[in-house]
Amino acid sequence: MWRKRKHVSMIVEDEPVAEPVETAVVETDVGELIEEMAEQTKKVEAKQNELNKATSKVVKEQVKKTMIAAAKKQTRVIKTRLERTAAMHVNDRLDTMESLLRAVFIGTLYTVYINSGPGIGKTHAVMEIVKELGLKEDVDYIHIKGSVSAYGLYKLVVHWDQIARQRKEDAKKKDGKTEQGGKGKTAKPFTPTIVLDDVSGKGEQFEQIMKGLGDSYPVRTITWMTDKASMDPEEVKKGKLPHKVDYTGGVIILSNDPINKIDKPLMDRSMFLHIEVTDEEMVERMRTIASGPKFQPDMDPKLKMKVLDWICSDDYEGSERSMRTLVKACQLAQADPKNWRRLVQII
Repeated sequence: MWRKRKHVSMIVEDEPVAEPVETAVVETDVGELIEEMAEQTKKVEAKQNELNKATSKVVKEQVKKTMIAAAKKQTRVIKTRLERTAAMHVNDRLDTMESLLRAVFIGTLYTVYINSGPGIGKTHAVMEIVKELGLKEDVDYIHIKGSVSAYGLYKLVVHWDQIARQRKEDAKKKDGKTEQGGKGKTAKPFTPTIVLDDVSGKGEQFEQIMKGLGDSYPVRTITWMTDKASMDPEEVKKGKLPHKVDYTGGVIILSNDPINKIDKPLMDRSMFLHIEVTDEEMVERMRTIASGPKFQPDMDPKLKMKVLDWICSDDYEGSERSMRTLVKACQLAQADPKNWRRLVQII
C-alpha cells in the first residue's frame, strides 16, 4: 500500500535588512547643521564685540574721570615772567620799575635791567630817584648814554669799582652817622652805580662785559685779557689796567631794544623787567604822575592840567604819546603860558 508522505515546509526568517538612506536627505541635514553653527558663531562674535565696546567705553570714561580729577587737583598755574608782569596794572608795572631802580642805589640789588619801548619814563624815574636820595652825578653814580667801546666800558668798570671799595672802607671808619645807617648804626653808604642808558656797543668783548655786569651777584668778575691789561700788580700800580676786576658796585641797564634782540643769557642772569604799555595805559599813567606833587613842582597846577588834558585827548595828533612828550609839552608851556598851544605843536 502506498503511504502518504507528510510535506514539511521549513520557513527560515531572514535577518532584518536596513532600508537604504537617500543621499540627498543626509546632505541636506549636514548643510543645515553647518548653517546653524555659523549662525551661532555670528551671535557669539556679536556679543563679544558688544562686550568689547562696553568695556572700551567704561575704560575711556574712567580715564576721562581720572584726567578731570587730576586737572582739578592742579591748582598751580605756571606763567612766564613776561605774562605775569603784563597782567599787572600799568601803575603797578611802573612802580615796580621804580622800586627796582631805587634798590640798586641803596645796595639791596646789584644789577637791574629795564627794557621797554621809548618814552615810558625809565630815564625820568632814575633822575627822580637820585634827586630824592640826594645823589651826585659822577660822584655817587655815572650816567652813560649813546655808544661806548668795550675798552671804554671795561675802564669805566675798573674805575667805579675802586670808588665802590673806597666808599665801603670810608664807611667803616665813620661813627655810624650816615644817610642810611642813622645814629648808632653801622654805616652803609649808597652804592656807586653805573647807569647804562640805551648804550650801544659792538663786538664779542662788549657783550661779554655786559653779561658779566648783568649777573645778580654782589661780586661780578669781569676779565680783560689783552695787551692793554696786565696780571702784574706792579704794572697795575703804575697805571696799567688789571686783567680782571671783581666789581662790587651797582649796575642799571636801560634799553629800548625789541625784546627779541636782547641776549637771553643776559636776561636770565639779571633782575630783568620788560614793560609794555598801550596808548590807553600811558594816558592813565601820565594822569597818575602829573597829578602828583613831584612832577613839575614849579609849574602852575592849572596850566599843568590843561597841557595834560590836551596831550591825553584826540586833539593831540603826535605819533608818540608818552612821559617824554608830556615833559616836553610842560616845559614849552612854561616858556610861554599864554601861547602854549602853539608851542606844543612842535613836539
